[in-house]
Amino acid sequence: MSLKAFHFVFIIISLLLGLFLGGYGVRAYMEAGDLQDLFLAGFGLVMSVVLVFYFRHVQKKYKDISYL
Repeated sequence: MSLKAFHFVFIIISLLLGLFLGGYGVRAYMEAGDLQDLFLAGFGLVMSVVLVFYFRHVQKKYKDISYL
């Protein structure tokens, strides 16, 4: 696996983790109403949005490099 492919996989895994964290925080906030859970949800969702933009930036930057 090339460095480019590994980078893409790592970004996607981190993005999924951020979405999971955001969903978990929202669910925990709806059940318990604790403000910490709301901050956790916000952090996870903001992290996911930032990672989407970062992924698009890296895709454009490495478009000339092969996956091998």
